[in-house]
Amino acid sequence: MTKVEACMAAKITASKNNKCTLENAAVRREWSDLISEQREEYVTAVHFPGAISRFDDFALRNECNYTGYQLYENYDRYAQDPIHSPLYNGNASSMGGNGAPDASYKGMPQAGRTPNIIASGGDGGCVTEGPFKDMVVNLGPTSMSPFTKLNIPKNPRGDGTGSNPRCLRRDTNHNAAMGATADRAYSLITNNSNIDGFYNQLLSNPPPKNDPYPWGIHTAGHYIHAVDPGGNPATDPGDPVFYFHHGSLDRLWWIWQMQDQAARLNAIPTGRGMNMPGMGMGGGVVEVKDCAEC
Repeated sequence: MTKVEACMAAKITASKNNKCTLENAAVRREWSDLISEQREEYVTAVHFPGAISRFDDFALRNECNYTGYQLYENYDRYAQDPIHSPLYNGNASSMGGNGAPDASYKGMPQAGRTPNIIASGGDGGCVTEGPFKDMVVNLGPTSMSPFTKLNIPKNPRGDGTGSNPRCLRRDTNHNAAMGATADRAYSLITNNSNIDGFYNQLLSNPPPKNDPYPWGIHTAGHYIHAVDPGGNPATDPGDPVFYFHHGSLDRLWWIWQMQDQAARLNAIPTGRGMNMPGMGMGGGVVEVKDCAEC
């Protein structure tokens, strides 16, 4: 924050802060730092009447009476026991609950890594408890693999964009979350002086050796709540927890940028094998969202 304050002071002195100060900046907060009533306000906004379409339109603040800002999850708070955490435990002030047990779901394959699968936590069926037990998923799946044995209806359109109403499925997964612990986040931020190194480590490219959880933070965060649509990269925003994960990636990216604003603020990945520059790192920041230049 000392570096953020120095950056803001320089912007203000040069009259380039667009009326933004640290005092009037919007702040994104971690889910567990909110009181129950604040968490329930977010959940209620997702459930606003007509939520199937309004959630798809990202209208929580504009039309669904949510007064806060987008939240994020600090993975390390939940890694050891996500299913009993304030984010996933399934009570009224959580973004849970979990899917019903489904022996057909074995986990998320991870080609080229050892181990080569994020093993199932034992669930994977329809969410049957908690605030999202009745949630209807509409888009996708764009690919049936690895879900061929889960009795998920195939989308009527080949590209997965047709209307395909079905239940929300989850496997709240310790095996995935352990790939995003605090030591990994610290290493990501401190061991990379350029954006290509940061990006490659974020995606675990190349996969680390002798690591029981070699997923990379980006993949690990996605599959804490995997199955359908959370296990499908093309449609995973259909699970509301998606935004907590990408808010956390924003935060990590922003902290990395703040170590050297002049060199890192506008850096874009250029390395080989990066099909989607910027994937997994949204354009916002977490602590001072509306002061994006700092």
